[in-house]
Amino acid sequence: MNRPPLHRVDTADALLSAAHMNVVAFHTWNSMTQHIDKPDRVIVDLDPGDGVKWKQV
Repeated sequence: MNRPPLHRVDTADALLSAAHMNVVAFHTWNSMTQHIDKPDRVIVDLDPGDGVKWKQV
């Protein structure tokens, strides 16, 4: 299935604007370049909503 990008950040200005609006979250591949196909760590990104206490998460 070939779809157009849903969100495109293709210039430095677009990246700065997205970062300013707090919509950029870099999720890296988490691999060493020597073994790019075998990530060696996992990151769980929890984004609770406004007013959600840590105990609920």
